[in-house]
Amino acid sequence: MCSLEAKSWRKPRERALKLMMHYCDLLNKVEITASHLIKVRRIAFP
Repeated sequence: MCSLEAKSWRKPRERALKLMMHYCDLLNKVEITASHLIKVRRIAFP
């Protein structure tokens, strides 16, 4: 019974975790790009 519960729990949780990881990765990339653009702007337009 426990293993059945665990299996039924695992799938949606894994999907949610994958989505969360994907969004975290996207946010991280956006943040890195933004900070890079800010640095470039500071150098170009002091």
